[in-house]
Amino acid sequence: MIKELFGLGVKYEQNQSVATIVIDNPPLNILDEAIRVELMGLFEKVRDNGEVRVLILKGKGSKAFSVGSNLREFPLDRGVAGGRAKVVFEQKLHDLLESLPQVTIAVLRGYVLGGGCELMMPCDLRIASEGAVFGFPEVKVGGFPCSGGTQRLLRLIGVSKAKELLLLGNQITAKEAERLGLVNKVVPEECLDQEVSLWVEQLLNLPWQSLKAIKRCVNEGALNPTRGQALEVEEYEKVFITRDMREGINAFLEKRPPKYLHY
Repeated sequence: MIKELFGLGVKYEQNQSVATIVIDNPPLNILDEAIRVELMGLFEKVRDNGEVRVLILKGKGSKAFSVGSNLREFPLDRGVAGGRAKVVFEQKLHDLLESLPQVTIAVLRGYVLGGGCELMMPCDLRIASEGAVFGFPEVKVGGFPCSGGTQRLLRLIGVSKAKELLLLGNQITAKEAERLGLVNKVVPEECLDQEVSLWVEQLLNLPWQSLKAIKRCVNEGALNPTRGQALEVEEYEKVFITRDMREGINAFLEKRPPKYLHY
């Protein structure tokens, strides 16, 4: 059964265990303030939905995943308070996306710039078409990626290359983004949706308790390796007693495909 919701520049669809959120503000899918508020509500909806195991995030059309914020909405007349309110909200939005228990996949076409790049980085997997273009041009308008962007970028591609992209504000191709580790995979445009479907199929055939444990350990370990190792113990204790772990081991020993029930 397919469930659909339409908001202010955002479309939400759920087909059984897979939810899809589309930024629907063509042609460049600019992230207006209202769209970010809508995204916050949808991320909370997905977080609390035990039926959803995979979330796909993409932009409407092929011209852009998103080019980021609407500069006309910047609260410059509110001074420090306006700037702080904007960045705090956007950091909460990206932190929420990163912390979702579901596996999240960013599907990237066209321009992925500024706030669009910041929005894709919290996703677990990022796949791009060959024509996608990436960059952080904020420095060229007097700002910088402050919604968690500097921190996530350095963790993804390392300090030296992160500084190069952030300080120069230059754009890079999809292939370069893949080489740096900014995206996981680049495929021809005509193969993108098919490749995403293959990833989703693989994920749905794996035990969700294990996927959630892996995601949480990697996310926390990236920030604090000591905490990450302690969390491995905690999460493995939970996974160890699941029906799916017993099924996985028995299926391997019996040389048959496992039948996971996700508990």
